[in-house]
Amino acid sequence: MSRKFLQPVIILFVIAILAIMALQAYWIRASFLESGKAFDRSVSESLAEVVRKLEKQETSSIVRHRILSNGFNTHPAKPILPDELPGPAPRVFHREIRIENEDTLINVSHNNDHITWSSDQSLENKIIIKRIEADRSKVQHEMKHLRDVSDSIINSSKKAGLIEEILSEFTFMGDDILKRAEPELLDSICNAELDSRGLYLPYNIALVSGLDKDTLFKRGDSGENIDTSPVFSAVLFPSDFNPAGDMIALSFPDKKNFIYHEMRFNLISSAAITLLLLFSFMYTIQVMLKQRKLDELKNDFINNLAHEFKTPVSTILIASEALGTEEVSSNKSRVVQLANIIKHENDRVSEQIERVLDLNRLESGSIGILKAEYDLNRIVQNAIESFTLQFEKVKAEIITDYCTRSIVLNVDALHLSNAIMNLLDNACKYGGQGVKIHVRTLVENSNYIIRVSDNGTGLNSEMKKKIFDKFFRVPTGNIHNVKGFGLGLSYVKTIAELHEGSVAVDSNDGGGSTFSILIPFIES
Repeated sequence: MSRKFLQPVIILFVIAILAIMALQAYWIRASFLESGKAFDRSVSESLAEVVRKLEKQETSSIVRHRILSNGFNTHPAKPILPDELPGPAPRVFHREIRIENEDTLINVSHNNDHITWSSDQSLENKIIIKRIEADRSKVQHEMKHLRDVSDSIINSSKKAGLIEEILSEFTFMGDDILKRAEPELLDSICNAELDSRGLYLPYNIALVSGLDKDTLFKRGDSGENIDTSPVFSAVLFPSDFNPAGDMIALSFPDKKNFIYHEMRFNLISSAAITLLLLFSFMYTIQVMLKQRKLDELKNDFINNLAHEFKTPVSTILIASEALGTEEVSSNKSRVVQLANIIKHENDRVSEQIERVLDLNRLESGSIGILKAEYDLNRIVQNAIESFTLQFEKVKAEIITDYCTRSIVLNVDALHLSNAIMNLLDNACKYGGQGVKIHVRTLVENSNYIIRVSDNGTGLNSEMKKKIFDKFFRVPTGNIHNVKGFGLGLSYVKTIAELHEGSVAVDSNDGGGSTFSILIPFIES
C-alpha cells in the first residue's frame, strides 16, 4: 500500500469520525435540553400542586373548625325540591290545599310549630272545618310534608349563616404567612410532590414575602440555611380575596447532575459507540500501516533475494559456459575446479533456501525442536570452531570467556548452534575496521546467558525496536555490501522462545552491539 493511497484514506477516516462525534454531541445536547424542559415542567407542576394542596388544607381546616364549634349536624338533610321554596323568607311557609270534588281552596300556614288555615272562599268556617275533617288523611299527609320542608329550610338557613361566617373569615385572613404555610409542612408537601414525579434530588426551599420581598424562611436539603437564588417559584394562596403575593421558591443545585444521571444510558451507549469507532479506526490504520510495512519488507526481501541469488547463479552460469568450451573441457584439472565452484555455489543457494524454509516451519509449528541433554559451553565452542574460516576471512579477533560451571540442559543442539552462528555472522558483517568479537557465557538469575559482542557501528533506539523483526535489515543506503535476507535475528529470537527463553540487545549508536540469548533453568 503506497503512501499516496494511505494518506487520503486516513484523512477520510478522520473526517468521518469527527462528523459522527459532532452528530452525537448535537443529539446529546438536544436530549439534555429536552430533559431540562421536562424537569422544569415537572417542578412547575409540583409547585402548582403544592399551592393547591396547601390552600385546600387551610380551607378544610377552617370549615371543620367552624362546624365543630357551632355544633352543626353535618349529616345531609332531606332534599328540598325547587317548587317547595316559594320565596326568600323561608321561616314562614304557605301551602295551598284544594279539597277533592270541591271548589274550596284552603290556605295553610306553618310558622315554627304553629299551623293555621283559612279559606279564600265566602263559606262558613264550619263548612270549611267539616270539609277538612272529611278529608283528614290528606290534610295530615300535607301537614307532615310541610313540617319536613320547614325543618329543611331552617337547617339551610343555619348553613347559610355558617357560610357567611366562613366567608367573613376568609375575607379577613391574617397576614402571617408563616402560620398559614408552616415551613415543615410546606417542605413535606414539596418533598412528596417531587418524589411522586420521580425527582429524587436535593433542593433548596425558600418562603419570600410578597410585600417587601424579604426571605422569611430558607433551607437546604441537608437542613442547613443556605443562600441561593431561586429558580422556580409560585404564589401562595392565589384564591384569597386580596392575595399578598407571598411566594414559595425552589432551586436545585444538582439539576445538571440529575439530568446527566437520567441520561446515563444514552451517554454510556454513545461513549461506547464512539470508543468502538475510535478503536476500529485505530485498528484499521494500524493494520494498514502494518500492511504497508510488510509490503516494504517484502520488497526488501525480494531485492535481497535477488542480490543473494544473483551472484551464485551468475557464477554457475559462467562456469557452465566455460565447461562447454573445447579448451576447458580438454583440461581435466580446470573441469574439476569449475565443477567444485558450481557445487559450492549450489550449496550456498540451497543453504539460503533452507534457512527461509526452516524459519517458516518453526513459526508455523509444522516442525518442532528436538531436545536432549547437552553441555551448553560445548555447543558454543563447537559453533565458534565451525566459524573459523569466516573469522579468518574478515581477520576477526575472537575473545572467549566461558563460565566455570558445566551447565547441562535439555536443548536442541542443532538449532541453538545455528542461532549462535547467526550472531557470529552478524558480528563479522557489521564489525568495523579490525573486527573484534567477544563471546561470553555466564549464569545469572537461573538463566544460562550467551553474549556475543562486536565493535561495529551499533544501533540507534529505533533500530533496536525492529532488529528482531522478520526481514528487517540495518539500512546501508543504496550500497548492498552486506549479504542476507533479514531473517537471521528473527530466527535467533524464535529459537530462544522455543526454549522458553528470550533474546535481547544492548547497543549504542557508534558504540558496538551486544546480543544475549537467555535460556532459563532451575538450579538444584
